Amino acid sequence: ISDAMEEFLKEEQQISSQFGNDPIAMLRSRELDLRAQENARKEQESKDRINLDKMKTMMNQSTQDEKLQQNEDLAKMRANTSIEKTILAAKLKKDSENFKK
Repeated sequence: ISDAMEEFLKEEQQISSQFGNDPIAMLRSRELDLRAQENARKEQESKDRINLDKMKTMMNQSTQDEKLQQNEDLAKMRANTSIEKTILAAKLKKDSENFKK
């Protein structure tokens, strides 16, 4: 805080020396400085928001890719289970027919 106050006082002295003792010119200069600071803050907030949105998009894409891979893996497991059931049913039927003979 003390650094900010020192900086403010230095700016005030610089402005005072530039404009003499004209209070309107000093106020106008200060207003322009504040407006410039506000614009810089808004620009930084916009950049931060854009970066956050990019990160969210990347995370969502990663999550979607993982879900797709998981669904593919589950589909393969279901298909393999179905094939194994079919083979087992055929084998049981054959064994049952052989047992009856």
